[in-house]
Amino acid sequence: MDFIFNPIPPRYRVGYGFVPSADWVSATSSFRISAGLASAVLLLWSVLRGLDNIQGELKKIGAVLISPFMGYFVGSTPVVIGVPMIVTAFAGHHVELTYHIEQADGGSRRGCSSPVDLQGLPFMFKSLCGVSNDLRKALKPGMKIIAEGRGSGLGLYASNFHRIDQ
Repeated sequence: MDFIFNPIPPRYRVGYGFVPSADWVSATSSFRISAGLASAVLLLWSVLRGLDNIQGELKKIGAVLISPFMGYFVGSTPVVIGVPMIVTAFAGHHVELTYHIEQADGGSRRGCSSPVDLQGLPFMFKSLCGVSNDLRKALKPGMKIIAEGRGSGLGLYASNFHRIDQ
């Protein structure tokens, strides 16, 4: 009955484990940067307009310094993963996407065990999590890896990984 009222499975809702395709990120980079910058300027402008309502000099300085970064993140993130996640939610299927390795020997991070970092993706979406240590040991920067899972050509929820022998 839950499927009728909420057709998107819980693991596909928030974006955890979702990796956009390198082609999508490359194709939308100028729009993503433009949306991020516009959002950063708008948020900074709104903070500056409401500066009189913020009490304390330290809070004012913090708000002015942090708002452009938050604005950029809020403006660029929907471009990077919003469209691919919507396509995946409604028309996703089993897909395999190829990525280039940036780093495979990094330690676990909060929320991401056994990460492999990918080239050409924004920092917040560039890690594949849960990659086996055997596979990680065989990977070197510049090598290719195939991630497979539910998704589309725009991105996927990666569940299995294997390297491409070159």
